[in-house]
Amino acid sequence: MSIETKKAIISEKNQVFKPDFKMLLAESCTVENGILRLSNQDEQKALKSFENSNKEISFFIPASGSGSRMFGFLYKWLENGQETDQIKRFFDEIENFPFYSALKSDKNNREAIVKEIIEKYAHLPKGLIPFHQYDTESRTAFQEHVLQVNTFFGENASIHFTIQKEFENKIKEHLSHNQQLSFSYQNEDTNAFCFDENGEVVKENGHFLRRPAGHGALLENLNAMDAEIVLIKNIDNVQHFSTAKQSENEWKKLVGVLLDFKVKLKEVAQDFSTDKLMALNQKYPFLFPDTLENITSDDLEEMIARPTRVCGMVKNE
Repeated sequence: MSIETKKAIISEKNQVFKPDFKMLLAESCTVENGILRLSNQDEQKALKSFENSNKEISFFIPASGSGSRMFGFLYKWLENGQETDQIKRFFDEIENFPFYSALKSDKNNREAIVKEIIEKYAHLPKGLIPFHQYDTESRTAFQEHVLQVNTFFGENASIHFTIQKEFENKIKEHLSHNQQLSFSYQNEDTNAFCFDENGEVVKENGHFLRRPAGHGALLENLNAMDAEIVLIKNIDNVQHFSTAKQSENEWKKLVGVLLDFKVKLKEVAQDFSTDKLMALNQKYPFLFPDTLENITSDDLEEMIARPTRVCGMVKNE
């Protein structure tokens, strides 16, 4: 083992078993203090801004995650046979899973069913596992993303998936080599070491087992995107088509708010005054109030040159 590898293992082990992450927060974001609540009129204006825009839109969808974690409780059941509430619910509702109809095992043989599920799906990326059930078909998350983008945003919108390189051909065949799609790989140098419950590094075939790390490892992939507007989703953050219409509207409103804000920011920068900046910040609370008086037109020009991020907030209930 090289010195560099040993240092990396120790560092990652400490992060897992001796976490010391601290984040000092000024205060919580609330409505009118970091969160903008749109009125009905604001929503319609944002939708109109989206419809009138000819900006290129690209979806960035991390899809390099493996499905193995989804089946962790099934591995444990095969090992110890313990009937947990999760296992009981799994078998009570197994017919509702979109992959159920594809299973060949005896439906009364629970062990055979679990082994078949693990053999078929546990090694696959999550995006290739049947995800939603319809009357005559099931769809994977990959298929749902592509279909929804095509339906709601048209063929001019593009989709970029980050994937595991070894599954690229399988994914392209699965999606019929759609021309709207592009792919990149999560840098293998960011893969994380795997540890057992005792803190020992897991080995497989004589080598340290490493798995793709979290989404932070994909920042360089995101930075490489060449599009004016990038919408970020997760591979498993996709609705059943029967309930996807609201999601479409929310995406369009977010883009509309983004476009409106950028226009207003440029207007203030071109004819700068502190009063105009304060009025803009009241409409779009993007600066702390106590910093407003120190902002200059040069500061605004720098903000304009940088990416502007807008995200939707789910109501806390």
